[in-house]
Amino acid sequence: MIDLERLKSDTNIVDVARDLGLEPKKSGVNFVARCPNHDAKRPKLTLNAKKKPGAICFSCGFKADAIALVKKVKGCETGEAIRWLADRVGLRDEPSQSKKSG
Repeated sequence: MIDLERLKSDTNIVDVARDLGLEPKKSGVNFVARCPNHDAKRPKLTLNAKKKPGAICFSCGFKADAIALVKKVKGCETGEAIRWLADRVGLRDEPSQSKKSG
């Protein structure tokens, strides 16, 4: 299993948006990017790596953490999004540990 807490702590949503081709640009303390939920001429998706959920579009109401952002842009399921993010940060799928009987 992939350690989701570690994955979340090792993932920066701005970098994820950049890797997904959303072209985030600095805007004050946040970043803004194209919203994958609608077609807009201006960047409407606000990205903040320190706040939850991390990505909010104040035009259409789309909200996402890194996993949901990957799912939306890539059109994939949760497991595939988690594996994609894990590969980005070098996390491997660890076999679950079972208790040894003694």
